[in-house]
Amino acid sequence: MPEEKKHPGGRPRIEVDLREVEELARIGCSEDDMGAVLGVSHELIRRRKNSDPEFRAALEKGRATTRNSLRRLQLKQALQGNKTMLIWLGKQLLGQTDRQTTEVTGAKGERLIPSDVVVNLDEDTRTLLRGLRARLAPPGQS
Repeated sequence: MPEEKKHPGGRPRIEVDLREVEELARIGCSEDDMGAVLGVSHELIRRRKNSDPEFRAALEKGRATTRNSLRRLQLKQALQGNKTMLIWLGKQLLGQTDRQTTEVTGAKGERLIPSDVVVNLDEDTRTLLRGLRARLAPPGQS
């Protein structure tokens, strides 16, 4: 008598095309969007991402491809002289920051805040401080 194969139990595994997962990740689809496009629940996408190394690799490869393409284009813009992109990339990649120090003085020029205190101020606050300095300055000085 031939041996019968036992059914593994549970629902059959839903097959998902890994090339399509990679492509959807490459164009920036969220896991919810991927589920909708692939005709599966977003929960299935999340479960597979956590349990299936091949699925996770396809997802990560697609997202990495997009990040690399964006970096390449941003760097190209910076190297072509786009000052905004140069500054932004400097902050992101080189850890550069905008740092401004402001010293607040009284009417006679005395320091009201010690000079070793660094204060990062937005433009509105700097305008307010300039106005206060002008009002506190002795007549004839601005």
